[in-house]
Formats: sequence, C-alpha cells, structure tokens
Amino acid sequence: MGKRRHYFNRGLLAICLASLVGCGSSESGPVSPLPEEPVSELPEEPVQPNPPTNKLPEPQQNLKALKATAEEYSKDTTAWMEQEGIDCTLEPVQSRHELCEQVRINFTDGQFDSERVDDNQTILVLDREIALQVALRYRSRMKAAYAYDAESNKFVADNPNLLLSGVGAKILSELDKFTFTDVESGESLPGFASAFWLGELGNQYAQRVPQDEFNSETNSHQNAHGNRVIGYMAEFAPRAGFVIIDIRKFRPFEANHELVCQKDSNALLAKFQVAADSLKQDVLQKHGVRFVNYSGSHTADMISDVFNKHCDGLLTIEEASSMLLSLQPLYEVMFNSEDVLGLQSALHEADPLSHALDVIEFDNRLRIASFTTGVHDSQLDKTGEQFWRETASEYADEFNMHETVDMFINTGAETFPKLGSNSTPKMHFDAFGLRYAPDYEKHTSWIAPAATVYALYLQSLQLQADENWAFSPAQLKSIMVPKTCFSNEDDTDFIKGFARQGGDCRLQDPVKFKASELQRIGYLNIE
Repeated sequence: MGKRRHYFNRGLLAICLASLVGCGSSESGPVSPLPEEPVSELPEEPVQPNPPTNKLPEPQQNLKALKATAEEYSKDTTAWMEQEGIDCTLEPVQSRHELCEQVRINFTDGQFDSERVDDNQTILVLDREIALQVALRYRSRMKAAYAYDAESNKFVADNPNLLLSGVGAKILSELDKFTFTDVESGESLPGFASAFWLGELGNQYAQRVPQDEFNSETNSHQNAHGNRVIGYMAEFAPRAGFVIIDIRKFRPFEANHELVCQKDSNALLAKFQVAADSLKQDVLQKHGVRFVNYSGSHTADMISDVFNKHCDGLLTIEEASSMLLSLQPLYEVMFNSEDVLGLQSALHEADPLSHALDVIEFDNRLRIASFTTGVHDSQLDKTGEQFWRETASEYADEFNMHETVDMFINTGAETFPKLGSNSTPKMHFDAFGLRYAPDYEKHTSWIAPAATVYALYLQSLQLQADENWAFSPAQLKSIMVPKTCFSNEDDTDFIKGFARQGGDCRLQDPVKFKASELQRIGYLNIE
C-alpha cells in the first residue's frame, strides 16, 4: 500500500442502521422446532440462457501509466479547486462558487460500460442506501437497478438518485469514466482509479465541500449501509459488475398486510413464488449473476410489526414464523441455484422460529461473520487448516453463538474506542471512493463483502489454471471453507463444541494473504 496513507476521519465511519437485520445483533430466545412450512406447487424451471464465456480477461495493461494518470488527476483537480476558489463553507451562501449548489443525479442519467467489467464477476447486491455508489461513483459498472413491485410481485427497473454538490458530481463522474493512455499503443483505455491513489484529492474535497458527507434528504451519512457495502466490493474487485436491488423497497409483508392479518401463509407463498420466478429470470439469469451479497435478513419480528400495525388480535411466534417461511422461494433462488454463490451476513443468535430463513441450510450459501485478532497478526494459514485451534481458543469470546455461522473472517482491527490494528487490517473506504482506513466497526454487514471479494479472487485463480473451468459454487465453497478441521479426543470442551461434524475450517484470514482481485492484478504493487 505504500507508506503514505490517507486515512479519513474515524469519527465519520458509517453506522449500522436498524432497517436491515444482519449487523451482528438479534434477540435471543429458547430454541424451538421449525413450524410446518406452507406448501404450494413449484413453478416449472425457466429456460436457461447461454452462460457467459469463461475466458479470463487479461489484467489491465500498463498499471504504472494508469496510476500515474490517476495521481496526476488528483493533483490537477486539487489545483482546479484552488484556482476556482471552491469553498462551500463560505458565508453568506451567495458568496459560494456556483458548483456548491446541489444537483439531482439519477441512475437513468448514466449507462453501463461493458468494457469496464468482467462478465464472470457479476454480483447481485441486495441493500439499502445505495444511491451514491450506484447512480454516480461506480455507475458505469452497474448493469441494472431493481425494486420490488408489490402489485405485479415482480422486480422492475429502479432509478436510484441523490442530491450532491456540483463539485462532487463533477469529480465522481469523471472518476467513474476514468481513462488513461496506453504507453505502447497511444490508445485511450478505460481504467479504474483506485482509492489508494486518490487520498489527497479526498482530503481536499472533504475540506472544501463538507456538506457532501451527508445526505440532505435522509439526514444520514453518505457512507450509510449499502454505499459502504458496494464501495468495498467495487474497490477490491475492480473488474466486478453489479446488479442492485434496493431492499428498502422490498417490504413484502407490509405490501401484503391483508394476508398477514388473515395469517394465510399459503397465499403469501404463492405470491412470493411469483417474485422468486422474477428474481431468477429477470435479474439473475438476464444479467449472468454469479454472486449474491446480502448484508441483511428477514425475521419474524418484521411480520409481528406489520401485524401489530394493521391487524386485530394476537399473533404467536409460530404463526409469524410460518409466514416468514413463505419467503423461502426467494432464498432458494439466491442460495440454492446451481450457478450462483450466495454470501450473507450471519446472525450470531439465530433462533429457528424468529430467524427461520437464517437457520435453514442452503446448498450454495455461506453465512459470514467477523472476528478480530486485534493488533496481533493471526497464525492462520491461507486455507485456515493450520492453527485454527489456537486461534479459536485465544479469541474464544469472539465466537459466542457461532452455530449458524459458516465462516469467520479476521478483520485484524480493534473496535471502538481502541482503534488499533495488526499489519494487514481489513480496510474501509469513504463514501466517495477517495480515502481509506482500517475498519474498526465489527458488524457482519461489513464482513460479507470481504467474503464476496475473496470468492471472486478464488474464481480467478481457477480460471487462471484452466480457462475452461466451469463455475461451481460448491467448489468455491469447499476452497473457502475446507473440511479438514475436526476435533480430537484430547481437545478442550470449547474446541469440541466449536468444531463442526463436517470438519469445516471456519476461521479464515483472506485479508492477511491479500486475497482480492485488486491485489492479484497488482494495483498495490506498482513501483
């Protein structure tokens, strides 16, 4: 990464908000058996489209020229702000530069650029508070944006949008469309300008236009939930393309509250199977999605809230859980499709009734949580097969309520208020993809993207070894979580309880081994 680090203000790290579950907290309660599932006929399998080619694109050529151009852009844009007298803190407001005025930026104003992505690396992201990254900062890598339409029970085109200063709109749009000149051919090529190269520009922008740090319409920090999730994957997987579903607009039980009041699980199931068909055909298959990143969950409490708002009488936890299971067809599409790998933030205290969809086993899902070795480098090897006992024992407090976690990833950073880190901490980017810092917030929402980045990296290794390799979620899962970590008779009770019968090596440290596309391609190793 180099010696010069442009860390941003730690006080402005994003906050895990309550509208999505999946940030490492849930209600605990007694473990109860699953209720009887609603039943209905499954739809016929839709026709499968031709899969994308498996030919792995060559690494971006001439990274040295790309980095030099990005650094020159940072320098020139900083000079431009100085020359133009950009200072959006001046009073009175009328004395400010005209570009301090906010402008509306729509997703539909931009377009996808297929030259900037690898079709093998298409990620479906289900999240909220996504507009900055989706409509502006990484717009050219966004294949499509969707929202749930309750009337048709289908996923339809969406238009994420936001207000931002003219300064921010100009800079972030230019970075999204960034190009550089190839030294050998003299041709202008699309290039990814990494946040690791843009720190000084980020500092100047933040000082001169501090109001852009906050969303004036939601009164929240711009680096809110989904922007933070997408930003991490966009930076560490610079050839990834994205399909987005705004989960704020997916409120299936609120939209069907009449059926909730009737406690009609089968009617809900029939509706959500239509939605699942749309998710599979109109989203996953249409865009060649290979990875799903879901930093959230659906719980029985959500149904109870809808019932209490709209209905009379009482709702038992068993009734709420039965209705929750009506969403299972959508989870089947995301996590049981043979050609898609799903990475979901885990719940540490998942209960079979309250969190039925988090407890059910899906073939192609990994539930991800974080742990940290703090300021110490972990002893884990690349596969997590060595020193897992020692690591689990030394940091045992990190693994309470671990039963529904498939994979723990080390962040290598202490949590607030200590703010220390080891030599290879997981990084976090500011809302604009301009600055970075160790990630001091320990939430499963923030670690699921690290697992997705790791999965893309492992896919590239398979394609490097064999360009005809057929995409296999099961194979990627077996590499990410090998099955050689069994307990022994002389192990402690804790280790015996922690080890799974299948021998899953759940403790992993991909960040330590630079297991990302950004680092594999060589963005951070340029002299």
